[in-house]
Amino acid sequence: MKFGSPVHRPSKLTGGFLVAAFLFAGSLGALTPNEWRFSQAINVPANGLIRVNLPAETLDVAGPGLEDMRILDSAGREVPYLIDRPMPRRESALRSQELRTALEPTATRITLTTGTRSVLKGVTFETPPGVEFIKAAGVEGSHDGATWLQLATNKPIFRMAGGAANPTVSFSEGVWEFLRLTIDDSRTAAVPFTGVLLQVAETNAPAEPFPLTIKTRDESFGVTRLSVDLGAMNLTVASLGIETTDPLFMRPVTVAVPELANDNISEQTLCAGSVYRVDFNGKLESQVEILIDTQIHGRELIVLIDNGDSPPLVINAVHGSRRVTNLLFFAREAGRYQLLSGNSQCAAPRYDLSELDDQLKTAGAIDGRAGRLIANADYKQPDNLAALPLKGGKNRRRCVEIPQANSTFETWSTTDRAGSRCSRPRGTRPA
Repeated sequence: MKFGSPVHRPSKLTGGFLVAAFLFAGSLGALTPNEWRFSQAINVPANGLIRVNLPAETLDVAGPGLEDMRILDSAGREVPYLIDRPMPRRESALRSQELRTALEPTATRITLTTGTRSVLKGVTFETPPGVEFIKAAGVEGSHDGATWLQLATNKPIFRMAGGAANPTVSFSEGVWEFLRLTIDDSRTAAVPFTGVLLQVAETNAPAEPFPLTIKTRDESFGVTRLSVDLGAMNLTVASLGIETTDPLFMRPVTVAVPELANDNISEQTLCAGSVYRVDFNGKLESQVEILIDTQIHGRELIVLIDNGDSPPLVINAVHGSRRVTNLLFFAREAGRYQLLSGNSQCAAPRYDLSELDDQLKTAGAIDGRAGRLIANADYKQPDNLAALPLKGGKNRRRCVEIPQANSTFETWSTTDRAGSRCSRPRGTRPA
């Protein structure tokens, strides 16, 4: 089973093909529900393709890749499913076909022939390394090079010594054959812009807000360090925003996650950007969100705000948004279905749907909802022997037989990878 990548083309499958695909993949072996720690009810009102937006509490108890999830119908039969994690197609940058620059007494004017029919959403100014500036810029668009439409006015562009930067001007998405950029030089000297990149619009993906909590805050060496609790594991965090009452500021921001390596806790950087609130000709321009769009396997984010020689920001709160994670399955009949999660010993299922996942994700579906997460009172702890590494030669695998109930396979624990498990048909043993 392939886990979800963005899907943009329409489905060509008919309802009959959908049914046949899921029924073919539905010839599954029996499983033992008491090997899963949690269950949730899904009430299906009618047969058909069902889409469930998995809540944070489900993602929190599942495996990082959701490999331990299983769906059972009302008769206890396993039902094939697909996981869809819609992600935006990230914006890309293009070089213009032609660029002309004119220096005027109080402005720099750059005229572009875009040479593309792509939908544009902004431009990014390029300068030589080390050049510092803060200026206002405007953008106009044209289809014929003669009639111009104002797309953006007095937008801030800057690059500061401390690393804070915003060289991009955004505008309403559209297709433009020509762009005219005007940079205000009335207050400071002109900047030697070396190029302009065209920002091609991204494809959006659904996101929803979720609560964040500041666990700790530390101020040292000119850096504000926030430890942020996400409230659940395995969330795909789309963005993180800072709420502050400071009237004017510019700060570089780095977002990282703690990780354990060689018995030491270190930090892995996820992304970096800038937050700012600036006054341009009496108009406040603000950007206080950092784009992340990464699955976070733990519950904690580290936010580092570089204050330089400026006082720390007054931070009232942080907020976040996360990408949705959809589970798709075909219900042969209406009724009460069961979603199982929380089994650290099972591998990802391999349903015969990999060739159809793109079409299935774009097909019309009935929205379902997972009920409250319920602990399984009959949960059976996995055999502790399966987690014990057995000493032996460096490349030799030693296994202990652990028969699995209701299965034609026997499960073996192996010494490599600290207790990883493998399956062999009954009657055979690993070499």
